[in-house]
Amino acid sequence: MANRNYGLGSRDMKFAVSRLLAKLDISIRTGLSDRWSMFVDWAKPQRINKMEKIDRALVIRYGEYLQTLVAKNEMLPSIAQGYVLAVNTVMDSATEHGWKNVSPTNDCGIWEASIYCCACGIDVDARLTDGGEIYPYRIDLQNQPFWCCDTCGNFVGCHHKTKAYTTPIGCIPTSEIKYARKIIHALLDRIWQSGRIGRSELYQAISDEVGCEYHTANIRSIEEARTVYRIVHKYS
Repeated sequence: MANRNYGLGSRDMKFAVSRLLAKLDISIRTGLSDRWSMFVDWAKPQRINKMEKIDRALVIRYGEYLQTLVAKNEMLPSIAQGYVLAVNTVMDSATEHGWKNVSPTNDCGIWEASIYCCACGIDVDARLTDGGEIYPYRIDLQNQPFWCCDTCGNFVGCHHKTKAYTTPIGCIPTSEIKYARKIIHALLDRIWQSGRIGRSELYQAISDEVGCEYHTANIRSIEEARTVYRIVHKYS
């Protein structure tokens, strides 16, 4: 019994994982713990009482169960996908990266989110994936969620440190737009951190000039980025 739950020091799957996640930021830890607990509650009636019994087939069945909730409008697709990704994250960590991830979309049939893609110029049926696909050489990003446009290959990250784990950070940018956003965001930070104008006041001033609530992550074109940059630069 010493090695039960991959030697995490508890026979209880929920408590064992709470110890596994203890070093993570509290916002990430809480969200993962809640999503893992839901999986454990689903798995226990199937006599899954230790993590060593969890395999891909089980997680795929769990994803298919979540898809039934989506079909009955009892759960949003993005939330269901996030639950599957959370199980991947926990199992990957517990097995020291020996886990083969389950795709919420391809394996479980939980489809999809409509997100504006800057390259395609339309709302696309984006696919939820993770950093293992997007950044295969970045271990630190391996289990973070991303939305990908399979038509052009561009992608966008998610608010993974919040309870809205799989909510995209704006629309899907091209590499050029992503770089322009980065420049604008850095300039905005320098301005409000200087103390000359408050952050909220600055963003409100920009919103007033562009005619809508401003978010850097929603910039859709290089032309729009140039316009925003000129506006922001006036406050620098």
